[in-house]
Amino acid sequence: AAAAAAAAAAAAPGLPLLLPPVPASMAPPAPSLPLPPGAVGLPAGMAANKALGVPVRLLHEAETHVITVELRNGEAFRGTLLEAEDTFNVKLTDVTHTARDGRVTRLEHVFLRGSQVRLVVLPEILKNAPMFKHVQAQRASAVKAGRGRGRG
Repeated sequence: AAAAAAAAAAAAPGLPLLLPPVPASMAPPAPSLPLPPGAVGLPAGMAANKALGVPVRLLHEAETHVITVELRNGEAFRGTLLEAEDTFNVKLTDVTHTARDGRVTRLEHVFLRGSQVRLVVLPEILKNAPMFKHVQAQRASAVKAGRGRGRG
């Protein structure tokens, strides 16, 4: 077959080489969509949401909102949540940093390590997040199924 293709190419130098169709079993896999530059795997909010707890999912819902993060050492950071990770690592922009002694500093970008976070204050609008309807439905079905306070 290769010799016939080479002979056909030599016979008609300006014409494209036509090959027979490839069977589906031998076809290469369809190309996947390329990831945007700097992206690795799934976007942060799409990584196995079923396995994440409510606090982590709520933190992901708070992206692009103004939040306050207090660290274990008493420092507070208030700014726009740019990105949140499942480990509570957070990136904030347009940040107001309040030190333990009360000094206030303006910062452009801050990355906070999740293991140092004591608490996160989220905006009131997130109390209407759709995930709470799912949690309430699960609690209602658990009570109907006879599971409750573990007595009797």
